[in-house]
Amino acid sequence: MDMKRILRDTALALALVAPLEGWLNVEWARLLAPRHHEYTADLARATPGKRVAFFGDSHPHSAFLNTPVPDSVANVSFGSESLRDIHVKLLTLLRRGVRLHTVVLQADPHVFSPYRETTNNEQVVVLGADVADYNAVYGRSLSGVKQLGMRVYPLSDVLNRNLLVSLLTAKYTRSAAAAQTESTPWHRLSAEARGRVADGRLLDQFGTGPFALSAVMYEQWKAILALCRQHGIRVVAIRYPVADEYLARLPRYDLRAVDELLRATPPDTILDYTTLYAGQTAPFTDSDHLGAAGSAAFGPRVFADLHNLPARRR
Repeated sequence: MDMKRILRDTALALALVAPLEGWLNVEWARLLAPRHHEYTADLARATPGKRVAFFGDSHPHSAFLNTPVPDSVANVSFGSESLRDIHVKLLTLLRRGVRLHTVVLQADPHVFSPYRETTNNEQVVVLGADVADYNAVYGRSLSGVKQLGMRVYPLSDVLNRNLLVSLLTAKYTRSAAAAQTESTPWHRLSAEARGRVADGRLLDQFGTGPFALSAVMYEQWKAILALCRQHGIRVVAIRYPVADEYLARLPRYDLRAVDELLRATPPDTILDYTTLYAGQTAPFTDSDHLGAAGSAAFGPRVFADLHNLPARRR
């Protein structure tokens, strides 16, 4: 094969691929780039002057979006954060010189579910992490060069590309009924529609079979507690409010393993707000996330409860 033919075939392949790659980059900028920017901004709020940090997924993230956060507090919870992500993020903050006296973790049952092993924030957390910390926690062998490439061109990473494709697939296959449900305020949905949403959430979090505790998440939980105790940091675990529809369906799953885990490896304090808004729909944006009204009421309550905790014994 002569050089001219090689160059011609290469040019043809690039001409065919370029429009698709361009479209994927446009969709990335629209769907996922803002999420990365928001994550970076949230993490940057954990400055050396902060003393309390909230970690977790979208539940604590949304719970404090519409309430003033005290100057000493940083809410660095985000998206689909797993305990592995939290472990990496805590190591990152400690490396940055943030001297925390309290770490607030999430103790909702789904945090310890196997689905958090794959549904997580790994592809975002890695961007701001120390490579050695990330590799140690995740068991990876990422190089600094690869990390830089992911920052500059996210679609160079196959996992980022797969995530974008899955989001686009969901977008174009979503039914009109599902889209309408998502756009309707929670308190205006019928009881039947709210039940369907709760069914879907629980299916995502716990699957269809008997609940099995994630050994990976349990190991990370123990590692985070050990790291905090090594640095003299108090650990407070919170169970966040859920709607009646979610709570009514939760007994489908035998979650005693989660309670046993918390008894075997306890934080310093557990604050359980699961039923705080029982009988109400207005505080929620879906079956297990607080909306603007719920956040505005919930934040001050939590901050007051944290302030009133007895001093930690050294």
